[in-house]
Amino acid sequence: MTSIVAPFGEPVENRPPILTEEERMAIRVRQRLAKDVRQAAKGRQTSIARLAQARKEKLDIPTLEEAMSNVRLVEEEARIEAGGSGEGSPSEPHRGATGQVLTNKERRAGTGKKIGTDKNAEEKVKEAKVQTV
Repeated sequence: MTSIVAPFGEPVENRPPILTEEERMAIRVRQRLAKDVRQAAKGRQTSIARLAQARKEKLDIPTLEEAMSNVRLVEEEARIEAGGSGEGSPSEPHRGATGQVLTNKERRAGTGKKIGTDKNAEEKVKEAKVQTV
């Protein structure tokens, strides 16, 4: 956004100023460097090369602790919103994809429905039990 064309709500004077293109690019570079610091800690070669280039350009590179601080804040907020304590793991652990564990046959058996193969098998059993003379 570069300008306000049709303002509504608060007057334009009371709103925060619009960032210039240079300010927006500086924010993106800081965010990218923080991400590269985190990825370089995991051994990602592209991030390591980007950080080396940033050092040559004498950019301010955050430490790993600074780069992780925002990530930790977001994770803690998500835990609090999910109903966890905000400290450590959430109150109830994730149980995984339990609905995917049962096979179709097991789900059908739980509902009591029978398909053609089940009905044919029952008829064959009944016929086999009948004594022939």
